[in-house]
Amino acid sequence: YHKLSVNPNPVKDDELNILLTAEKNTYGVLRLINMNGSVVKNFSGRFYKKGQTQIKEKIMLPNGQYFVIWLTNEKFLSYQFTVIK
Repeated sequence: YHKLSVNPNPVKDDELNILLTAEKNTYGVLRLINMNGSVVKNFSGRFYKKGQTQIKEKIMLPNGQYFVIWLTNEKFLSYQFTVIK
């Protein structure tokens, strides 16, 4: 099974670290979504090799709750995180 996490949570320094673990090679798309359901960042779709992938992204988001969504060929995963400045 695929896994998705964000650290640190809460995010305090505008740097988001997303850790993806793919059970097998897959294609996927990442999105950041606010609590209103609006997409605040779209990542390009790409191929993910089996195993772990870490994505570091500078984000400039206001305080609040957000979701990282990972849509793969096999699964839909989400992980909630908080931004506190």
